[in-house]
Amino acid sequence: MLRKDYDYTQEQLDDYANQNNPNNEEYWHSRGLDYQNPDL
Repeated sequence: MLRKDYDYTQEQLDDYANQNNPNNEEYWHSRGLDYQNPDL
């Protein structure tokens, strides 16, 4: 979950917005992130 008291970078916000999109699995892996449990 996003924390309201934390300033996220636009990249992190983009990641968060895409985390549940199955079409973006390669996008996640290309960033070295776990698709099911992204590191925000």
